[in-house]
Amino acid sequence: MNRQQSILLATFVALFLAMYFGCDYVPKNHASKEGKSVGAREGGANNKIIAFAKEKLTPEQKSSLMSMEQELQVTSSDTAKLNLLKKLSGAWYRLQNSAASGHYAEQVAEIEKTELAWKIAGSMYLEGIQQNDDVQMRQTCTEKAVKAFENAISMNASDIENQISLALCYTENPPQDNPMKGILMLIDLNSKNPEQPKILFQLARLAMRTNQYEKAVARLEQILKKDAQNPDAICLIADAYKGAGDEVKSGAFAKKCESLMKK
Repeated sequence: MNRQQSILLATFVALFLAMYFGCDYVPKNHASKEGKSVGAREGGANNKIIAFAKEKLTPEQKSSLMSMEQELQVTSSDTAKLNLLKKLSGAWYRLQNSAASGHYAEQVAEIEKTELAWKIAGSMYLEGIQQNDDVQMRQTCTEKAVKAFENAISMNASDIENQISLALCYTENPPQDNPMKGILMLIDLNSKNPEQPKILFQLARLAMRTNQYEKAVARLEQILKKDAQNPDAICLIADAYKGAGDEVKSGAFAKKCESLMKK
């Protein structure tokens, strides 16, 4: 995993930990039929994400997950179902399969119906796009991530992170009929929020993909003018300066990045 991917992953980890290890809230008065639908979906034969994910597991890993899946099938309590769905999502995340983690996080979001829950589901699927080379899996993750972030935006249109993440769904897996869609979404967000560091950071990251290192440096320097200790910008600009051929500045920022990572 390179430094750019590590920086992007940190956001997903923070969101994931916030819900699955730092929040035990369970909405009250859920209709029992809603809880049963979760179990029904879980047992569906068309669950390609989980089927695909299980192909890569050891027998011991399959056994552990199957135990939780069976418990989910027979559990009638909404509270217990939510806890099991979160445990399954967490188990798959620890197995480094974000698409499968997203499958269960999505079911949590369908029950809890909160912005945070949809944001986490979307973030897992977005990471799932990055983890998969399989075209069909990437497309499935993209569609589910888009749906999740659109739901989050519908609940809180002012959260810029959800809008950035929606754009990233299309930059990570560009539509064939509109390959610039994600980039244009980010540019539009940037025009409306010209000094927003998270937008500038993603534009810089995308510039580096096409070897536009000078453009990446300019955007990252813009972030650092406002926040000289921004760890994401510091770590990424080390790579940007290296790509631009400035080894001195690259080395200086690389040392700063290493120092920040140790804290």
